[in-house]
Amino acid sequence: MQAIKVAAVLHPLQPLGHPQLLQKDHRVNKMKALLCSLILGLLLASQADAQIDASQFTGRWLTHYIVADNVEKITEGAPFHIFMRYIEFDEENGTVHFHFYIKKNGECIEKHVSGLKEETHYAIDYAGHNEFQLISGDKDYLLVCHLNVDADGKETDWWDYLAQEIMLIQSTKRSSEMQ
Repeated sequence: MQAIKVAAVLHPLQPLGHPQLLQKDHRVNKMKALLCSLILGLLLASQADAQIDASQFTGRWLTHYIVADNVEKITEGAPFHIFMRYIEFDEENGTVHFHFYIKKNGECIEKHVSGLKEETHYAIDYAGHNEFQLISGDKDYLLVCHLNVDADGKETDWWDYLAQEIMLIQSTKRSSEMQ
């Protein structure tokens, strides 16, 4: 398996809010846990015999973490510093639709992006060409990976950990109780 170089992890995101500032040690531990989850998800996905039925994951999803090998693509104001709100998988028509927000110049901007299913991924045009793939998921979380090739031909691998709203609120509540 190819080694994964992680350049950045965004902190837990509040819905339509700023990333919380966390202590460095806490951030490093969260990054290690997320990286382990990503690697486990990638291993499981590479050994899976059947493709995931994506239609079961249609619904409200919120960005919890974003990891990338190119920090410039996921920092505030960048195209992939996104606040996911809803994903619709249409297996019958082979499409995926994303509803999310980006923050640019201090203002939240709503975005709608669609893609077409190909053999192993969904092809999406947003800030260049993207290959979107579900790695793992259940009713509470989704782990997805993206390959972006921008207009200059620069490739960026990035991953999202998305959660249902209830899980995100419970996680935030637990972390505030610990402080």
